[in-house]
Amino acid sequence: MKTLTRTMLIVSLIGCFTNCHSKRLSAKNNKDQIMEVKNSFQRIDDKYAAGTSLIMNRNIAYVQAPIGDFLSRIWNLYGKPTEISYEGFGYTFKDVKTGLIFTVYSAGSGPAYGGDDSNKDKLLPIITRFDNMLTVTDNADCEITVENDFGTMKTGSKNGVPYDKMISE
Repeated sequence: MKTLTRTMLIVSLIGCFTNCHSKRLSAKNNKDQIMEVKNSFQRIDDKYAAGTSLIMNRNIAYVQAPIGDFLSRIWNLYGKPTEISYEGFGYTFKDVKTGLIFTVYSAGSGPAYGGDDSNKDKLLPIITRFDNMLTVTDNADCEITVENDFGTMKTGSKNGVPYDKMISE
């Protein structure tokens, strides 16, 4: 009976080690994949965003705070936005492979992606790849303050939890 109990304990420990180890490997592989995709996009000066327009809105992943969720995922990979404007923020990127420029922003209509409308068909798969990368990226602790039609709002994430909070009306 003792031998059977020891054997079961050893099998359980091996199973736990294997499962825990595979989860760590999976997390490491996921981070490597995110970094590989991240490096295919170069953050560029916002002056290159001139003339861009809406290509697609982002599907809202976190309905309680869609702007804070979007911002904190981008911030995790690329840092603070250089453009903080009325109702939101913006980033400008170049796809390294194609050289196409697109914008990642939040405005009155919420989180969105933009670009040169004449390149829309070429930009859609690029933007989709960027958006998929954001979906699997963790939220970074961050915060910005923006003005909107309703007053002043703080948006960001704290301890992995996104928020969009009106602080004055």
